[in-house]
Amino acid sequence: MPKTASGLLVSGAVLLLAAAPAADGRVFRWGNDGAGTIYHRAPSEIKNIREAVAVDASNASSYALMPNGRVWAQGSGQDGALGDGDAVKTSEAGVEVELPPGAQASAIGEAEHAGYAIVEGHLWAWGNNTAGVACLGGARTTIPVPTEVPGITNAVEVQGAAIHVLIRLANGTVDVCGSHGLGLGATAKVTEPTPIPGLAHVVQVSAGEHTSGVRTESGEVLMFGENSVGQLGDGNTKNSEKPTRVPLPGPASWLSVGGSDENGHCEALVNGVPYGWGFDESGEVGDGSEADKLRPVVDSQLVGLELESLVASGFTTLALTQAGELYSLGVGEDLGTPTAEGSLAPVPIASGVLEISGTAHNQLMLQG
Repeated sequence: MPKTASGLLVSGAVLLLAAAPAADGRVFRWGNDGAGTIYHRAPSEIKNIREAVAVDASNASSYALMPNGRVWAQGSGQDGALGDGDAVKTSEAGVEVELPPGAQASAIGEAEHAGYAIVEGHLWAWGNNTAGVACLGGARTTIPVPTEVPGITNAVEVQGAAIHVLIRLANGTVDVCGSHGLGLGATAKVTEPTPIPGLAHVVQVSAGEHTSGVRTESGEVLMFGENSVGQLGDGNTKNSEKPTRVPLPGPASWLSVGGSDENGHCEALVNGVPYGWGFDESGEVGDGSEADKLRPVVDSQLVGLELESLVASGFTTLALTQAGELYSLGVGEDLGTPTAEGSLAPVPIASGVLEISGTAHNQLMLQG
């Protein structure tokens, strides 16, 4: 979840916050190593990154925000995703993203093979620009170093997936770029920041492959995009190109949208109770069953954990408690433990966890 460099919560889609980061701020990852040659079943520390205050996971790349506002990356450099000018193609250790000298980011974000940083309200993007997901027009498909996005001066949060990205502005509206899951009606692609009509008072944005969601100040959750396995939570499998209200029993305090069109699911917290909907072949929604959910259901397996927040991460769900205890459930190879097979019940992964971020097969943990 994007945060200020001082560790204060801003809001976000796939990062979990339990407390202000401690001094060592170590970052661990599991899942895809970025090169596609190693699959880490248990958390493995990323070298060169210490004192991080926020993390964000792309499909095969990882990003960390440092106290001085600089951004570091690790993993695949495909399409310039490491933001280092294509100096390396893949890095197991952290490398610094080439933001302009003196630039201090307050929040970070990602899409597939793309990274973003917010610097004094201005948005910078690098990496993949397929369908204009970097918001820099459609002429270039690769952006090897951070480039400022014209016209954005009051951004506070940025989150994306695949080839689309959501930009939450300080006035509570949301701009989008890219293709699919845009909330723009019939519009197929936009390569520059474009406002989603009718959205206001938004306090959080989140994105899966071709599905997006927002949470408003009043706790309302609105979803839009692909709905093949119930990602929109509205009781059917019809896609919606316009924001659609999710029937939750009360105001939501958290939202996470994750996974692909085939395994997308969502998680929310309502008065401290976890709810999930969408794809559930491996029990990742958390109600103890393995059947897709077209409407929100109580995640009974997670009730009683005193959750701070949740991450819908492809075939798994990650759950962080207020005490910094991290649990996961779903498919075994993505749980974060070398011993557990798939589990319908939460499996303990680590303690002292400050934040977590996840995509389908790439998970990050910030530990103090």
